[in-house]
Amino acid sequence: LCDISWGHTLTAPGFDSGADISDQLLEVVGLEGAMEMGQIYTGLKSAGRRLAQCSSVNIRTTKSLPMQIDGEPWMQAACTIQIAHKNKAPMLMGTPQGTSFFSSIIRRTRSESKD
Repeated sequence: LCDISWGHTLTAPGFDSGADISDQLLEVVGLEGAMEMGQIYTGLKSAGRRLAQCSSVNIRTTKSLPMQIDGEPWMQAACTIQIAHKNKAPMLMGTPQGTSFFSSIIRRTRSESKD
């Protein structure tokens, strides 16, 4: 779940063509697991599956699940999680596509092999 602008244009039925930080809508994105999250983080994949845009989200769990907020992991017992837009705060933006840590290693390795 995130409230960010998309790095690329995606049009799907029921969605705006692009996310807008000022629209106060949350972007709900689905990932298939930690492997997909790692692929996105390293730049091997551009994004997860876009599920919805909404002003609030209720997530009901039926069993304990691993959770993480701001880098702090824990096991959350079954619960209902309510998420809503409250305020805005300036955020840092990731590097443009193709300039990830993984991409920079590949470029450096290729340039060193030419020498």
